[in-house]
Amino acid sequence: MDLVSNLALASIMWFTVVIGKPFALQYAKRDLPEETWNNAHFIRGCMIITLVWACLMTFAVLISVIRRTTWLPFPSWVYFDLTLLNIAVGLAFTTIFKRKKRLARELAAVRSEG
Repeated sequence: MDLVSNLALASIMWFTVVIGKPFALQYAKRDLPEETWNNAHFIRGCMIITLVWACLMTFAVLISVIRRTTWLPFPSWVYFDLTLLNIAVGLAFTTIFKRKKRLARELAAVRSEG
């Protein structure tokens, strides 16, 4: 089941990148006012987050495929831990990226006032 769900998520994320409407956009809109939704920097940030998560989900697909083969016969806990690490990397990246973007935006606002 993990293979199917990871493949579906990765496919959806890559598709949204290809069509230029990043997957992360719908979630980011919840936190920001509507006047920022069409801002090029905002959309680019969402694209970067979506690209990172698409890569991570593709890696999760790879983990699922390898787990089902005899290429690397590790104990199941290794694959489980890799999956958790994969998610942790994505969460850490998203959190750090959003904080840096927010700080840059606040700094730019302060500079434009002064």
